[in-house]
Amino acid sequence: MQNSTNLLGSNTVVQQKSKGFDIRHTLSEVFTHWRMLSVTLFLALAGAFLYLQVAKPAYEINATILIKDETRNPNQQSVLHELDLTQSLKIVENEIEIIRSKQLIGQVINDMQLWVVYQQKQGLLFYKDIYKTNPVKFTLIKAGHYKVAPEIELSLKDKNYFYLKLPDGEKKEYAYNSAIKNNWGTWKLEFIRNSYPDESKDFKIKILDKGALALQYRKAIDVNLVNKLTSAVSLTIKDQIEQRGIDFLDHLIVVYNTASMNYKQREAQKALQFLDDRLALLSGQLTEAEKNLEGFKSSQAMPDVSSVTKVDLENQQTNDNRLNEVDVQLSVINGIERYVNTPGNHGKLPATLGIVDPGLNSLIEKLSDLQLEHDKLSATTPETNPDFEIINKQIATTRGALRDNVSNIKSSLLNQRSNLQSLNSRFESSIKNIPVQERQFVSIKRQQSTKENLYVYLLQKREEVSVNYASTLANDRVIDQAYSEGKTWPNVPFIIGIAVMLGLGLPAAFFVAKNILSNNILTTQEIYAATPIPILSELSFQKSKQLIGFNSESTFAINEQFKSLRTNLYYLQLNNKNGKVTLVTSSVPGEGKSFVSVNLSSALAFSGKKTIILEMDLRKPKFVDLFKLTATHPGVTTYLNGNCSKEEIIQSSASLPHLSIITCGPVSQNPPELLESYRLEELMVYLKNNYEHIIIDSPPMRLVTDVLLLTRFVDVTLYVVRRAYTNKAELDYINTLNEQQRLPNVNIIFNGSSSTNYGYGYKKYGYS
Repeated sequence: MQNSTNLLGSNTVVQQKSKGFDIRHTLSEVFTHWRMLSVTLFLALAGAFLYLQVAKPAYEINATILIKDETRNPNQQSVLHELDLTQSLKIVENEIEIIRSKQLIGQVINDMQLWVVYQQKQGLLFYKDIYKTNPVKFTLIKAGHYKVAPEIELSLKDKNYFYLKLPDGEKKEYAYNSAIKNNWGTWKLEFIRNSYPDESKDFKIKILDKGALALQYRKAIDVNLVNKLTSAVSLTIKDQIEQRGIDFLDHLIVVYNTASMNYKQREAQKALQFLDDRLALLSGQLTEAEKNLEGFKSSQAMPDVSSVTKVDLENQQTNDNRLNEVDVQLSVINGIERYVNTPGNHGKLPATLGIVDPGLNSLIEKLSDLQLEHDKLSATTPETNPDFEIINKQIATTRGALRDNVSNIKSSLLNQRSNLQSLNSRFESSIKNIPVQERQFVSIKRQQSTKENLYVYLLQKREEVSVNYASTLANDRVIDQAYSEGKTWPNVPFIIGIAVMLGLGLPAAFFVAKNILSNNILTTQEIYAATPIPILSELSFQKSKQLIGFNSESTFAINEQFKSLRTNLYYLQLNNKNGKVTLVTSSVPGEGKSFVSVNLSSALAFSGKKTIILEMDLRKPKFVDLFKLTATHPGVTTYLNGNCSKEEIIQSSASLPHLSIITCGPVSQNPPELLESYRLEELMVYLKNNYEHIIIDSPPMRLVTDVLLLTRFVDVTLYVVRRAYTNKAELDYINTLNEQQRLPNVNIIFNGSSSTNYGYGYKKYGYS
C-alpha cells in the first residue's frame, strides 16, 4: 500500500520530477492573477492615453548643404591664399563647428525673435506654444535685470485693450502700444491681427534668456558629414512646432552663408589695403627713379650703352631682384621666428609671403588649428580644465618643430643672400671698369627697372584681388532646403507597447520574483522535485473555511475537486472490505486539514457511503461550530474518560443523512494518555463494523505526537500541504516520516492551488 499509484480522477497528476525552469507553468501561475493583471494593464493604458493627450510633439527637421572644402582642391585656391593674405583654408570640419557656434545660433534666435515665446491656453491648466499665429507682438523697450525668465499672463479684450494679470492675481486693463514698466524691464504689446482666436482669449508670453536659449539650440542641433567621401553636411533639429524648426534651419543656413561672404569680403579688403599701401610707396619711388633717369639722360646727352654693359646691367638687375626676394623672405622668416619665440602668443600667425616650403606651411596650419581649438575651449571652459593640458602640450610641440624649421630656412636664406651679394660685388666691379658716365647711367637704370618690375607685379595682383572682391559669393550650395520628416514623438505604437509591457510585465515580474524568492511551497513542481510521495489531489483556494454544501445542483469547482478526491481515495482502499480509515493531518496549524477532512467526509456521505468523521484534535476542537452542533454533547474525551458509551458520542448531520460526527468533547489536559487507552481500540473496532468510511481529523504533526498514536488504526494518510503557507523545509520532514514508515500509505493533498480550473470556468464548471 505504501507505493500505491494514482489512477483515475480529474485531479490525479502523474508524478514526474521537475526539470529546470518550466515557462508554461510559470505563465500559468502568473495568469492566475488575471484580475490584478487586468487592473494594472488598464491603469497603464489609461496612463498612456493621458500622456498622449498632454505630451508635447516633436518634429524632426532636416536640411543639407554642400561646403566647398578648399583642402581637397589646392590648385583652385584664390589669389588671396596665393599671397597668403588670408587665414587658413576652409576645412569642412571647421565649418561644421562654425555652423554650431553659439554666435551664429544666437543671431538666428535674435533675428527670429525666438526668445519671446507665445503660448495659448488650452483647457483649464495647459498652455500650447503658438508660432506665427500670435495675435500680439511683444517688444522689449528696455531690459532689466532678472534671474528667472519672466512670464506675462494676459487676456484679450478687443483690438484696443487687453487685460494684464498682476502678481497679486488681479487683472488690469492696458492699451496696446503703451509702455509698461515693471521690475524686469519696460515693454509694450502691439495688436497684429484683425481678430483673435475664438477658442481662447487667454495667452502667456515667456521671455527667455538669449544666451541660455542659444546653448539649448546648440545642444539640440545635430550637424554631421553625410559621409566621409563628400563635403555635404546634414543639419537636423527636433522642434515642437514643425514650421518653427523649418524656419530655424533655413535662416541658420542664410546666416552662415552671409557670415562666410562677409568674412571673405573683410579678408579681400585687408588684402586690397595692403596692396594699395605698397603701390603708393612704390609709385613714389618709381616716379623719382624715372625722373632721375630722365634728368641724367638730358644733362649728359647719354648715348646707348655698349652691349657688354647691357649684359652686365641685366645680370645685376636679375641678381637684385633675387636679392630683394631673399630679403623679403628673410623679413617674413624673422616675423615668424619672433612669433614662435614669444611665449603665450595666441594671435594671428604671420604671413608666409614668398616662402614655398610644404613643411613650414603644414606646421603653421596645424598651429593655427590648435590655437583655434584652444580659443573655442577657453570660451566655455576654465583654464584649470584638464583638456587644456593636452592642447597646450600639442601647441608647445608644434611651436618647437616650427622653431627648428624656421631656423633651417633662415640659415638657407642667409647663405643665398651672401651668395647673391657676392655676385653683386662682381657685377659692380665689372661695371666700374666702364666709363664713369656710363656707369652712373647703369646704376640709375637698374634702380628704375627694379622698382618698375615690382610695381607691375603688385598692380597685377591688385587687379586680381579686385576682381575676386567684386565677385565674392558663398562657395556653399544648398542641396536640400529645410524639410520635415513628420512627427517623431509621441510614437503612439511605441507608447502603447511600453504601456502593455509595464501593465503586464511589471506585475508578472513581481509574481515571478515573489515565487522564486519565497520560502513557501507555491507549485506542485516544487513538491515533485523534493519528495517521491504522490500528490493525490489539488484543491483550489477558498476563502471560507466552512462546510461546503453538497447537493445535486452544486456546480462549484471545489465540489468537483472533492468528488475527484473521493474517487481517488476509493482506488487507494480497494483491498479494504470493512471500515476504511483515512487520517488527515498536516505539519502546522492553518494548512487546511480540518477543511479537507470535513468536506471529504461530506463528499463520501453525499455519494451514499455511510461515513463518520472523528475530531481527534483534542486540544483545539472546532466541529461544534462547523457542523452547528450542541456544545454540551459528549465527545471523544468524554468516552475515553469512561463517562459515557460509544453510542452516546455519535451525532448525525442535519444536512447529510449518511454522515455521522464525533466531536472532541471537553478539552483534555492529557491527550496522549487518552489516545493510548484501550477504549479507543474498542471505539475503532465498533466504527469499522458499522461504517464504510472513517475520517480522522488529527492535530498537526510538528506540534504534538498524537498523530503517531492514531496511525495503528489507519489505512491511508492524507498529508495536507497548503500553497504559499507550508514551508519548503516541511517536505524534508514528510520524507523522513515516509522513510521511517511512520505514516501508512501517505499521499499529499495540495490545498489552496491557484491553477485548478480545468478549463470549466473559474468558480463554476459547465460545457458551454
